[in-house]
Amino acid sequence: MKDTRYWIFYCNPEYYPIDDFLNSGEIKLTWGTHSSQRKLFNIGDKGIIRVGLDRRTKERLKGKQKLESGIYAIVQIISIPDYIPDSDSENCSPRLSPEENKLRVWIKILKNLFVSPILIKDLKKIYETNQDEALIKGIRLNSFNLSKTAFNKIDEICDLRLAKSENR
Repeated sequence: MKDTRYWIFYCNPEYYPIDDFLNSGEIKLTWGTHSSQRKLFNIGDKGIIRVGLDRRTKERLKGKQKLESGIYAIVQIISIPDYIPDSDSENCSPRLSPEENKLRVWIKILKNLFVSPILIKDLKKIYETNQDEALIKGIRLNSFNLSKTAFNKIDEICDLRLAKSENR
């Protein structure tokens, strides 16, 4: 894994209801990561929250709609990874018992795309993003490197969507 300074934070809504968080108005949360990545994260690095397949049942959804696979936020890393007990971090996924520590990094939501996410099916059609296999197909990790080219294109699309929604 190379150090790109850009990250994909993978979200499985079955374990972490990112929709509830993004609707809450909160902007800081922690994200679990792997010890092999500990030295790769830097304060100021940027990233995205990528939601995969939403397999929540109607009971778990409680009247909400399932999320489509896509990008739901642009984020910035605001801490180096550290072992944080679950009781000190309400926003982690999957949930751990209060006694357990997990390596986590604090991130801050810079741009919330919940109302208008950038869908994976659309990113597959864009050259700058469809080249990044970890972005398009996803992987079974909490976080992974994202290419600078893909991040910049996503950020550009995000700015266009946010400007459009402000003009309504």
